[in-house]
Amino acid sequence: MKKIFENWNKFVNEKAERLAIYSARGTILLKRPPGLGVSIDDTLARIRAVPYVTVVNSFTDREIEQKGGDIKVQLEFKFPSEAPTMRWGLLEKILKDIEAIKHVSIITPRKKIASSMIQVKS
Repeated sequence: MKKIFENWNKFVNEKAERLAIYSARGTILLKRPPGLGVSIDDTLARIRAVPYVTVVNSFTDREIEQKGGDIKVQLEFKFPSEAPTMRWGLLEKILKDIEAIKHVSIITPRKKIASSMIQVKS
């Protein structure tokens, strides 16, 4: 039994070492219809729930929320990719899933988001 756990730990650690973490930046438009309490933090939580997204950071001042109306939210999100060639397809899937979130539109062109992508951990 001990040997099984040792082999499993070795497998998990090798798999984790092969994953590279990528970061991409973009701006979304958070549409806030009158009377609905749509917040930046709630939206970031929904983006964190997108498959493969591991971290979401916003660079938008939270005081803007108090003014009402639509908000442009600058964000950075991180995701793992096992193979460097897979990261482009994975990024496109993530962006489609983000756009499927209610009250969210991506306003940064996809090419610009792709060009912002950097590897932050190998």
